[in-house]
Amino acid sequence: MSSTLSIINWAPTQITPTLNGMQLPALKPSDPQDFYYPYNVDVRRVTGAPGSGEWGDVNNLLLRSTDSSTTQIYNSLADPASASANIALLLWVFPGFSMFSQIGNWLQTVYPDTGTA
Repeated sequence: MSSTLSIINWAPTQITPTLNGMQLPALKPSDPQDFYYPYNVDVRRVTGAPGSGEWGDVNNLLLRSTDSSTTQIYNSLADPASASANIALLLWVFPGFSMFSQIGNWLQTVYPDTGTA
């Protein structure tokens, strides 16, 4: 697999993602003063067990707001079954849930703590 996962912040607060034990750069919120620009961080997408900060077959993702008001925990999170291996995968972060998409196609909504739709 040769691809990336983009974690995109559509939440009203800044978030700091931790992917498989590695803290990633904080993502600014999407807000009107920035014309709702979606801030994101890209990580390598691999087949098999992921390393720290990589997206692999099974992943643990923690999304913490910088004001510590919310934390979303996704354990055993994997690509949606309909995801293509060699196309960038997008994970859109909203308050209380996240959504996967590829090239404009919605693939799956996931909720904290379960990692399933």
